[in-house]
Amino acid sequence: MAAAQSSTRRAGRYQVQSGDTMSQIAARYRLQVGALMRFNPRVRPRALEPGDWLLIPKKSTDVPAKGPYLYHIRRGDTLSKLAAHFNISLLSLKQANADLNPKRLWVGQIVTIPVGDRGLNGYQWPVQKPNVVLSYSEQRWGVHQGLALKTAAHTKITAIAPGKVLFAGEMRGLGHVVIIDHRDGRQSIYAYCETLFVARDNNVSTRAPICSAGHQRRIDTNGIYFELREKGSPIPPLNYLPALP
Repeated sequence: MAAAQSSTRRAGRYQVQSGDTMSQIAARYRLQVGALMRFNPRVRPRALEPGDWLLIPKKSTDVPAKGPYLYHIRRGDTLSKLAAHFNISLLSLKQANADLNPKRLWVGQIVTIPVGDRGLNGYQWPVQKPNVVLSYSEQRWGVHQGLALKTAAHTKITAIAPGKVLFAGEMRGLGHVVIIDHRDGRQSIYAYCETLFVARDNNVSTRAPICSAGHQRRIDTNGIYFELREKGSPIPPLNYLPALP
């Protein structure tokens, strides 16, 4: 029995067994189920498969409903692996842990996972089945401050949340652009649109069509460039939008 248990539990990880549910696993570790789900944002509770591995937080308070998480480094961890697991920007993870040397991580070291208010803000992706080809990251030309989303030509692009259109028109270097001001004080920006469906001062609801996808010249593909801003500064969209499976 002990051998079977050790094969399913490895230094803060748990391997899903047949019949497991997130609630059962959370109870086993004396965690709130919400904390376990936030710590494994890409896992779909109704699609658990035997053999899947879950990360287990040391305590529920390490995973608040809003704001950054705390993660204790385990053997084999890298910042790239953590960014992929939590579905956040690697650059944002490095920025949130500026004093940390990515090449010298040690077991037990505490890392800040800079998720925003994901799951509470009501945001939705601006396209169905998002295909992110370029994220918030460092590139040869500088920091790519948003997401390059690849789509089929003429795909309808929708608002991520309710808001008011601040701008809808041509912008140098970005083609047709829509900027929406949201109730939480953030702005979402949709660039390289083909056709605009909204005008300045229009009020829009979540998932309301605002434009169709055009062509992104810098990466030579159909789709849009999406950016999220707070107090005028870009913030990493992945950290705020629903986690991708």
